[in-house]
Amino acid sequence: MQKRTSIACDGCRAKKIRCDSDDTPEGHACSKCVNAEIECTYIYKRKRRKPNVSEMAPKPFDLAQALIDEVLSSPESYIPPSDSATVRHIIISIAKYARSIQKSLARSRAAIMHMGGDSPLTRQRESASPPSDAYSSEESDDDQVNSETFRQLSIGYWDTRHWGKSSNVRFFYSAMNKDDGNTLNLTRLKRSQYWELDIWKLPQPLTPPPPPYRFPEPDLLWHLINVYFTETAPYFPLIHAPSFKLAVTNSLHLLDYNFGAVVLAICAIGARSSDDSRVLRYDTKLTSGWQWFRQIRLLRPNLIETTSVHELQLYCLAYMYLRHTNMWDSTWTLIGLGLRLAIDSGIHRLKPGNDRTVESELLIRAFWILRGFDIVQGLTLGRPPATTAEEFDLDKPTECDDEYWEKTANGEPFTQPVGKVSLISFLTYYLKLMEIAASVQKSIYSVKTLDSRGDGISLAERNRQKVMEQDSALNDWLASLPVHLQWDPHQPDEFFLNQSAILHTTYHWVQIQVQKNFIVHPSSTRASQSFPSLAICALAARSTVRMAQVVRQRSTDQLAAIAVGRVVLHVAQSVAILMLILWRHLQGIDHGPSTYLKTVASDVSLTIDLLGTAEAVSQIVGRVRDKLIAFVDTEGILSNLPTEAFTASKRTREDGPLRASSSECPEPNIDPIEHRLLAGSQCTASYLNDLSSSNSLNSEASAPTWKCPDGGLDTYIPTTAAFDEAFGGGSQTAYQLSGTDAISPDAIQNELTDWDTFMKDIDDALVSMWD
Repeated sequence: MQKRTSIACDGCRAKKIRCDSDDTPEGHACSKCVNAEIECTYIYKRKRRKPNVSEMAPKPFDLAQALIDEVLSSPESYIPPSDSATVRHIIISIAKYARSIQKSLARSRAAIMHMGGDSPLTRQRESASPPSDAYSSEESDDDQVNSETFRQLSIGYWDTRHWGKSSNVRFFYSAMNKDDGNTLNLTRLKRSQYWELDIWKLPQPLTPPPPPYRFPEPDLLWHLINVYFTETAPYFPLIHAPSFKLAVTNSLHLLDYNFGAVVLAICAIGARSSDDSRVLRYDTKLTSGWQWFRQIRLLRPNLIETTSVHELQLYCLAYMYLRHTNMWDSTWTLIGLGLRLAIDSGIHRLKPGNDRTVESELLIRAFWILRGFDIVQGLTLGRPPATTAEEFDLDKPTECDDEYWEKTANGEPFTQPVGKVSLISFLTYYLKLMEIAASVQKSIYSVKTLDSRGDGISLAERNRQKVMEQDSALNDWLASLPVHLQWDPHQPDEFFLNQSAILHTTYHWVQIQVQKNFIVHPSSTRASQSFPSLAICALAARSTVRMAQVVRQRSTDQLAAIAVGRVVLHVAQSVAILMLILWRHLQGIDHGPSTYLKTVASDVSLTIDLLGTAEAVSQIVGRVRDKLIAFVDTEGILSNLPTEAFTASKRTREDGPLRASSSECPEPNIDPIEHRLLAGSQCTASYLNDLSSSNSLNSEASAPTWKCPDGGLDTYIPTTAAFDEAFGGGSQTAYQLSGTDAISPDAIQNELTDWDTFMKDIDDALVSMWD
């Protein structure tokens, strides 16, 4: 037996019992080994413990923590080291310290979610990077936000909402935020019934869960995606093609419900430009893509969930699809909801600066595109916008094509190669034009006007100033266009041609918005004003029609309807202006030369034909075309013009001249249940044949002409003989339409009365025709 020590023997150590070897004579076994009849040995040797290196060496962030303590202890008197190497070492230490805190926070959040069993809603909120954290705004600079105090004051979704300076939440935070660095501890005072019961998380038995999406077959899915990025994305670059296609490849649309809705909407939009028969719901092109769009739930079950970039993109895509259906006016509400949700998440203050990411860029683009759609719908429907330019300050979309978003070995992310024109520059100038349109809506079409009685400026002069300001802004915009976006009917690049057409027809559309209010609503009784509102609108309308015709001629037969559809809103407004000119002639208000009226009538005929092209894929265009044809037929606008060479060949039908024959437009085989969705939108046959060549110009052709800077259109510009009295009595030279120099004030009132009667007759005619 080996010499025993003051430690337990091997047997007692193995059994983990107390050894009494110290109580027995030396050389004798312990009582436990004697009773067990085993040898009592002391072979085991305790391993020597290595020194704790972590306790001996300094912690990796000791330097950073010590520096933070030193700076905060006396921030006014702290002097940084002069040695650049030391400063560099300090900066690196602080950066590593900050990164470790971020990782630790992420692990803590993940652990809390795992232990607490939070809902998918909470997990989505925590995993998303809230836009409010990415701000670099004046608001966050002025108010040093103590996030821990702010968290305690909020009701559970503090990092997914934007709280402006006027909000009560920020006011309470400012009042309770203490300068001593101690955060407010409300944990022990929070009552569970007010803080832990999330009513919106409770089950809703009356709301059935959404059914799974039914996507197109894989080959058709990729075909529609490619068509979308070819025919739609270059004009409204909402989606980043590389990351989107990668997500679809990884089947994200099968896992993420919001992303799946975006994929369905893209398929529906792409279906309108596809010739694949599988895109048709029935045997009419009007139903292209409806089987996928109808699956989308555009209204969420609650408004507490975090707004994702996919949801904002969905509202933009919904507008692009629904604007060509008989539900087009409902898009105004959807756009407003999308903007409200974006503002609720603070996206309107998103200013990432140099640290732009794919997600932040997509959020910026979604917001700006929603903003543009909101202005267009607001002016079209005569409704106020969801937000104004004074309420947001987020960055503009960067002019960088999709393939240059990611960081490469040769350059930084979001860097467009020098000398290569970006397709996104179109969006930049389109948004600038939309801001001018928003200013027009605010200054000219506001419900309440500024009282001018105290400043000595008459209403007529104020109207003149408004128009001059908007015209100046439009002229500056037009002069700033880069070469590839200037109007050139011979532009070899199809994308640039279509982009230029959209920009210039929108430009003319805004021009008409500036002037048209003063055509229909003169505000004084003086008849000596010569500001040519109707003349400007006429020139803008004719230029729009000619540009749309160029776009149609340059497009293939398959895509002609889509090409015209991009500018169809502006074409429809233009034909209304042209028909107003002809109607005024028939009422004896304006007596223009027959050659000019013949040209205007030819443009009306061309416009109706253009709408006939676009109505193949657009329900609303078909309705507009039917209405225009009813205007022409009811008043005989084209048939009563004073020219021998001008004739209009109307289409015939059994009960009148307006209906297309069944052979020209067969009725589609539509399920009666869904017949109402397509009511009033059947395609109509061509209404007018090409006009015969005109006779030689008579003496009236010596009337003044204006040169159109866009379309190269030399045209006689008519001016209302009643002169637009909303501008008072100016001294400008009148552009005379006829040989008459003066029109009595009674003629002005008769014109407005006759116009109201005319519109009522048109409504009655439409009702009787559709009945």
